[in-house]
Amino acid sequence: MDYVGGSLKLKNVKKKPLKKKKKDSKKLAEKVQEHSSRDKSPLEENGVSTYQMLRSKDTDSAMPMTEAQKHFESVQEQRLLQKAKNERLKTHKDRIDEYNRLLESQSEHFDMPKIGPG
Repeated sequence: MDYVGGSLKLKNVKKKPLKKKKKDSKKLAEKVQEHSSRDKSPLEENGVSTYQMLRSKDTDSAMPMTEAQKHFESVQEQRLLQKAKNERLKTHKDRIDEYNRLLESQSEHFDMPKIGPG
């Protein structure tokens, strides 16, 4: 016995094929042009995007960094490098031990079971 999937079929009833609607490509093209021309600003039509316009404003108004700002940036970068170096040297076991010490120091409100053996 052959099994045919799908919906139930009634005897003596012919199935009419569904007709697909044809889309008018001319109307669709006109709508796309209307939307694209409406969305563009005058600068974008000249080839200058909004991003480029904003970027140029930022560079024009940017003030040179003071000595204190330069020092702050360098110290921050050094701290970040030192932190990355320390994290790189830790093993998984060290990280688990540190996490367990953190959990022990917190109150019971944050109580969680210890992780790992021991």
